[in-house]
Amino acid sequence: MSENKKSVNKRQLWPWWRLCITGLNIIALVLSVIMSWHYIIGGSMLGCGGGSPCEQVLTSKWSAIGGLFPVSGLAVGAYLALLAASFFISYNTEASLRRLAWKSMLVLAGAIAGSAIWFTVLQKWIIGSFCPWCMSAHITGLLLAGLIIWRSISDSDHHTLKGD
Repeated sequence: MSENKKSVNKRQLWPWWRLCITGLNIIALVLSVIMSWHYIIGGSMLGCGGGSPCEQVLTSKWSAIGGLFPVSGLAVGAYLALLAASFFISYNTEASLRRLAWKSMLVLAGAIAGSAIWFTVLQKWIIGSFCPWCMSAHITGLLLAGLIIWRSISDSDHHTLKGD
């Protein structure tokens, strides 16, 4: 196979939108891991000193499930599942597996978008403070969800979700 054909095949397997999905997913995953780790070990996060709006959000009753498990830990699970599914959306994956991966990603994208909206509303109207770490994760999650939804609609037009 010529070098030019190898390059074209790589671009088809990892087009710009797939790189963006992977990159946004990794950013959101890292932010969620950092916030989960902070909750588990305690202490202040960078930029979230004593009494700051950020600390108010990160120590609110909404930051943990039952006061034991950080909600960002759920995000870690969602982003890991999304990352795993994203490895099966290439055009060289069997059609039924590709459809399952896209459907899983759509469910996760909906959960991520819904959570981002919910926790942004909580910060604005319930807690009354904003956390830059949280908002970075929410904005990244919304961008990721939007890209997944857009690509799934675009790919369904090209029979990716319907089968080949």
